[in-house]
Amino acid sequence: EVKGAFIGSTEVIFEPKEINIKNRRINIGTAGSISLLIQTIFPILIFSSRTSKLEIIGGTSGLGSPNIEYTKYVFLKNLELMGVKSDLQILKQGFYPKGGGVVSILTEPVSELKNINLEKVEEKRRAFGSVIISKISRIFAEKFVFLVRKMLSNENIDFKISVENALSQGFSSTIIYEYPSYYAGFDTYYEIGKSEDYFANKIVNRIKEYLNSNSCLDKHMACLLYT
Repeated sequence: EVKGAFIGSTEVIFEPKEINIKNRRINIGTAGSISLLIQTIFPILIFSSRTSKLEIIGGTSGLGSPNIEYTKYVFLKNLELMGVKSDLQILKQGFYPKGGGVVSILTEPVSELKNINLEKVEEKRRAFGSVIISKISRIFAEKFVFLVRKMLSNENIDFKISVENALSQGFSSTIIYEYPSYYAGFDTYYEIGKSEDYFANKIVNRIKEYLNSNSCLDKHMACLLYT
């Protein structure tokens, strides 16, 4: 039921009767962020009346949005601790400007979210990272990994480098900190003309800021849970 949907209205009220999402394929049509789309529709998906499966085509990393690896290993993992069941598969990477990344996400309905305690900072179980490159030399990725490990020598971060054949040239890296009761993550995305040192310093500074904050979640995950 919709109220107030007329020209000059100062208020629009939408009251859904039943949330019933059908399986579908969504093509953003650009390198627009798949992660941001998932964040937008996720409350609808998990509070619907049935299991939903979506295939989304668009960008998997880029300006102003989390890398898709952050969504999979941080955002969804923290929600899993709250009782949300989902499965995200990254089928193809997509970089600016052509996009073309493909992701599938399966969600189960949930009736109530569980509480999680984020008052006490825990010892991390492990730190691991991904480096994705397309149409860029592997040496670029290897130097990036070398620099990050050098600047964070005490963190023992496990890296995996993946070479993709995306439609556009691109680079992305996501580093995940796994704790017994929560997950934190940090990422960086491709900017034309920037060096390995630039990307390494960018992500390392974010990690150092987090480690010095005495917080459980990184600031982006904290914002996502709050909203």
